[in-house]
Amino acid sequence: MKFKLRPAFYFLIPFLIGIITGNYTSIPVFWLWLSILICLIGSVVARNRKRYLCYILLHIAIFTCGMLRLELATVPLIPHHFYDQPVSFTGKTTYQPERGEVWEACYVVGQVQLLADPSQTVSTKVLIRFDEPIPLRYGRRITLTGVLHQPDTKRNPGGFDYRAYLSRQNVSGIISHQGLLRLGEQSGFPPLRWIEALRLRTERTIDDAYVSFKEPSTDGLHAQLLKGILLGKRGDVPTETLDMFRNSGTFHVLAVSGLHVGLVAMFCFVAFSKFRVPMLTFRIPPKIVSLLTIAAIIIYACLVGFRPSVFRAALMASLYLFARIIDRDADIYNLLAVAALALLLINPTQVWDVGFQLSFTAVIAIVYFVPKMENPIRKLWETPEDDKSNRLTRYRKSALKWLVLSYLATFAAQIGTTPLIAYHFYRGYPLGIIVGPFAVGLVSLIVGVGMASVIVGFIFLPLAKILAVINHAIMFIFLKLIGLFGQEWGIMTIAPPTLGLIAVYIALILGITHWRFVYQQWKTASLIGLSVVAMWVWDSGFHEQGRLLEVVTLDVGQGDAAIVRFPDRTTMLIDGGIQRSYYDAKRQKQAEYDVGKRIIEPFLNSNGIRELDLVVLSHPDIDHGGGLGYILQNYRVKRVIGIADVQLDSQIHRRLRSIAKERGIPYSFPYAGEIDLTGTARLNLLHPIDAASTDLMDDNKNADSLVIKLSYGEVDILFTGDIEAEGEKLLITSQQDLRSEILKVPHHGSRTSSSVQFIDAVRPRFAIYSLGQRNQFQLPHREVVERYKERDCKQLRTDQLGAITVKSDGKRCWFRFSVLP
Repeated sequence: MKFKLRPAFYFLIPFLIGIITGNYTSIPVFWLWLSILICLIGSVVARNRKRYLCYILLHIAIFTCGMLRLELATVPLIPHHFYDQPVSFTGKTTYQPERGEVWEACYVVGQVQLLADPSQTVSTKVLIRFDEPIPLRYGRRITLTGVLHQPDTKRNPGGFDYRAYLSRQNVSGIISHQGLLRLGEQSGFPPLRWIEALRLRTERTIDDAYVSFKEPSTDGLHAQLLKGILLGKRGDVPTETLDMFRNSGTFHVLAVSGLHVGLVAMFCFVAFSKFRVPMLTFRIPPKIVSLLTIAAIIIYACLVGFRPSVFRAALMASLYLFARIIDRDADIYNLLAVAALALLLINPTQVWDVGFQLSFTAVIAIVYFVPKMENPIRKLWETPEDDKSNRLTRYRKSALKWLVLSYLATFAAQIGTTPLIAYHFYRGYPLGIIVGPFAVGLVSLIVGVGMASVIVGFIFLPLAKILAVINHAIMFIFLKLIGLFGQEWGIMTIAPPTLGLIAVYIALILGITHWRFVYQQWKTASLIGLSVVAMWVWDSGFHEQGRLLEVVTLDVGQGDAAIVRFPDRTTMLIDGGIQRSYYDAKRQKQAEYDVGKRIIEPFLNSNGIRELDLVVLSHPDIDHGGGLGYILQNYRVKRVIGIADVQLDSQIHRRLRSIAKERGIPYSFPYAGEIDLTGTARLNLLHPIDAASTDLMDDNKNADSLVIKLSYGEVDILFTGDIEAEGEKLLITSQQDLRSEILKVPHHGSRTSSSVQFIDAVRPRFAIYSLGQRNQFQLPHREVVERYKERDCKQLRTDQLGAITVKSDGKRCWFRFSVLP
């Protein structure tokens, strides 16, 4: 087993390690520049005396260059005091071809000016969200006023870090348009303006050729699908269709990537090679064919936008064809390293982009594994040079080769990307191995016929409609295939793998691939295997938390949701945040926001939790019970408390009761007493006290809130729902022990709760508020905050700190916040 180190890797590996190291260190730019200079001078001095020292210093210089490049790329461009302030903006729109003709939002570069102090300006790139869609183009000058916001960071474990995502695109803020909007003349780089116009014309041609009056819904879906496959425009594809692609493991065909660039390059290369001038024997020379294909690849990359996968594939294909032009061999690993190095030089933060990681990992897996899997079965389609078999036999063998290699490429890509998909999305798509090769084949046909129909449509639309009929048939079969395999039963929910587990996975795959080496060099292979297993064991021990209680108050906006994990891994969910449907005026369709799906599910999946031992509904308000419906429907729940077996005047209660009955989940509405759940901690229900003092049929659902005291060793935590002053008084007069070190503040800090007597009875050291940023109720109320402050109680708020995690060993407590204060 030999490994040939390609020249580009000499630069890529230390540069990449430097970027990753720079993310965890902070060294002033001056010292980085000085280190690079010293290392370069030292390598020049040592090049003729000590060659190994020269190489070491050169690699250290490249490593430091990686740190320097990251440091220069992550300098904040907007002062913090600009955020949440009225601003004016003057600048130009950037190139963003995926937005179409009417834009709801756009990236712009220009000057941001504080309206309160016009002398303060900053040049930056921001995202503008308009209050209504407007027609815009690349390079259009724009002047407007609005409020500048800082993008949200990851506010909950398992959530999406929108700030980091925008930062990777050099976007520092979001302006919500309010008031003035003035559009000026269009400028910008002329070739990009021409390509943007070409894309818009392409979209119109697809609509004209593929949408008919007879079947507008089906044809419209096919037109949207073709624009998604060919141009990467997924926004118009229905959510149900997108879910089918995700579930079947074929979502990548709707994200323009190396597959699409490769297909476009192949079709263009074949078309240029076969081109003939009528009545003449003229044929385009091979080098000119390569040059024209490079031009087509660059135009297509600009047409769909230079996302990492497209940039990688376009650069690799262009370099490969350029090598043909200059009569040089092109090494695929070297091309891959050059593409990665170019991307990281342009934007080093791309190394944390999921698309970057998946794209390069998939290609590496295909290039490495496919030749090794292909060799034993190559004889199935190979024909000797003197073979005189008929054309049908050759076609049959070519088709077999294409089918087998398509399967092997899909299988290899899945082998390579499975750990990354599990780590980022907590999912596995085993059906992708089955449906993948057929999907790739059908997508190849859709792209080929789609390109032909668009090019013909530019010249003669009726002929393009004939080609569209062929593509309609292919897409009909394609959607049926995706629909068959795109059900939820095809998804595997996976806990995110640790570094040690990924190492075991890689070692296992390489061991199977190089089984001959393992057999012949079994001592060496055993030593490597034992080392990897030891790494896994140590890594598992490092992640083991021991006998700790963990309570996570999730940031669900204006609502409540908390997850408790006991030392024996028993899990309890208290409330589920909001769930509501609304009409999205911008997109002109119904939309749904469900905390259970958006926030609680990612948290549970990121922690490998598929079973909940107890779900608690404190009271049936929409901001507490709305998201529980999704959880009850999609997770194994052993028991629910807080749902009375009576018909209440509450839509949330009726819905949750119906789901619990349908899924056979035991439910009840208990009164004060001990809750039997785990032997590692005590759970006491303090309120409602008894049936006599509780009226479930009245309109005040807050008065019926379940109040639970969790005791673990010497640490007590009190969960209070939305209990108000009257309920607090009942608790005090019941003479139950309310004393708790940590208090979940009642009713989000409303003045109707947290009475002086109640706070004095609880005597909390820490008070946790669950509330939304800039909420319309202006919670917490000032007088409530002052009450806790007067008693030296540390106050923690989810609107400021994101999710708040408390860990305790029964004597001490440790706090961790998703957003640093």
